[in-house]
Amino acid sequence: MGGDFNVVSNLTERLGGRLALNQSIEDFNEFIDNNELVDGGFIGSKYTWCNNQQGSRRIWARLDRVLINSAWVRLFPKISVQHQARICSDHSPLVVRLHSHIRRGPSPFKFQRMWVTHDSYRRLLEDSWNVVVSGGPMQVLVTKLKIFRLKLKPWNYETFGNVHQNLRSLEDKILGAEASLESRWDVSHPDFQYSESDPIHRVRKPRRD
Repeated sequence: MGGDFNVVSNLTERLGGRLALNQSIEDFNEFIDNNELVDGGFIGSKYTWCNNQQGSRRIWARLDRVLINSAWVRLFPKISVQHQARICSDHSPLVVRLHSHIRRGPSPFKFQRMWVTHDSYRRLLEDSWNVVVSGGPMQVLVTKLKIFRLKLKPWNYETFGNVHQNLRSLEDKILGAEASLESRWDVSHPDFQYSESDPIHRVRKPRRD
């Protein structure tokens, strides 16, 4: 099971605010023990939630996690849980990878809506459609669609680059900015504030028309 449990399992999973053992922590650990669960661990930032307050009111905590049992470990011995960057929420998305040994075939073709927004897309489509193809109407249609699909792959890479790699690079930058902010945060100083020049603030600052 996994998600937002709204509680930490120990005080090291929290930064800022009032640090004190309370009944909710004891109840949570008792729940884990009674159900013979273990923490699935994580990769990434130590904390999964931030209240986004300023100064001494800012709090980070690991409220989100994945708990597994022995049966799950036998099925998926190499499970990994990644804390991704917080972008649209005060919680980090959790990505669970099971690392199964099932071999998968090539990915099916998927049309990306972003393609039609580019100026050169229409020209690529017209060039593919203007190719002279012999055969019946249905055969001509299928052949032209195949030609268009074959041209889309190199065009997509040249125009947009490796989208997944670019996204991972951006997420790494956000995680790095969060880690830097966490390490520099002095909750004991009441006048400590972050400025608009802080990288994590620039990432999340909404646009103003």
